[in-house]
This record gives sequence, C-alpha cells and structure tokens, in this order.
Amino acid sequence: MAKRNSFKLSLLSGTFSDDWEDLANSSSRRQLVETVVLGSVSVSILRWLASIAAIYLLILDRTNWHTNILTGG
Repeated sequence: MAKRNSFKLSLLSGTFSDDWEDLANSSSRRQLVETVVLGSVSVSILRWLASIAAIYLLILDRTNWHTNILTGG
C-alpha cells in the first residue's frame, strides 16, 4: 500500500513541477516583453523631461534670473 501511495505522489509532483515550469516559462517571456516595453517608455519620458529641464535652465541662465533676484531689480 505504501508503494502505491508513493507512486501517486511521484506522479502528482511530476505534473505539478511540469505545470510550474510551463507557467514560469510563459510568464517570464511575457514579463520580459512588458519590461522592455515599459522600460523603453520610461526612458523616453525621462529623456524628454531632462531635455525640457535643460532648456528651461538655459533660458533662466540667459535672463540672468539669479542676478535679478539678488539685486531686486
């Protein structure tokens, strides 16, 4: 009787491990695609933000905003 139960358990554990492997493979592919897409979008947004900030700082530098604030005029 003990042999029969251990055989059932080994069959069940084999199917469970196969299912987990299939799930891991499919989810890892999906996660990789999502990471690449979201990563490229976030990098693009950060590049735009950095460009806008650089332009803003260049404009402020050309208007001598720091000197005008310190001298009051």
